[in-house]
Amino acid sequence: VMLDTAGKPINAHWAGMLNYHGVYYWFGGIMKGKTVNQHAPLPGTSCYSSRDLYHWKNEGIVLPPVVNGTDLVSPRFSERCKVIYNARTRKFVMWMHVDTLDYQYARAGVAVSDAPTGPYHYLGSVRPNDSMCRDMTFFEAHNSKAYLIFASEDNQTMHIAELTDDYLKPNGVMVRIFIGQYREAPAAFEDNGRYFLINSKCSDWAPNAALYAVAPSVLGPWT
Repeated sequence: VMLDTAGKPINAHWAGMLNYHGVYYWFGGIMKGKTVNQHAPLPGTSCYSSRDLYHWKNEGIVLPPVVNGTDLVSPRFSERCKVIYNARTRKFVMWMHVDTLDYQYARAGVAVSDAPTGPYHYLGSVRPNDSMCRDMTFFEAHNSKAYLIFASEDNQTMHIAELTDDYLKPNGVMVRIFIGQYREAPAAFEDNGRYFLINSKCSDWAPNAALYAVAPSVLGPWT
């Protein structure tokens, strides 16, 4: 069990990491109970900060569990929150998967903040380019273009959707990759001009071997 600087267990599932001005920020969903249970309540998104990836300070709930007047209310919940700083707008942008327990709502939600530790203002959710969105990540390329990478089509196929310059909505550019391969839990990074994408297969909570692909551009082609 990893403990924060106050000696309490870190509660930040489906982690997303942001490195900003030498500080790492760990965002994640809060779960109750001692076991991972998809039917447990998820009261908001937490944030922890660290300078060494070992000592983590609890920064509190940065996105509240219920935002009245939006779709982020029970029985819907958020998971897999990812944050990127937009240098153009000077805003911290958080994208997340918003769903119900049957995973049929399948949308992507977005929130913004003036500080990495929030509070984040929830702007609403979309189905990117009218596509289902489940497991997802939020990725910024070296050219300051940002993308949502997510499992779609009932998890059969991954989608990559390019975002507008403010990172707040899809701009209509999209590709379908790994068609019919049932990949989820995407994680992307860039190294020496090449892009890498790591996925798991779809086996619920059961383990499976991670898969990776490489491409010259975020939009592919992916090998």
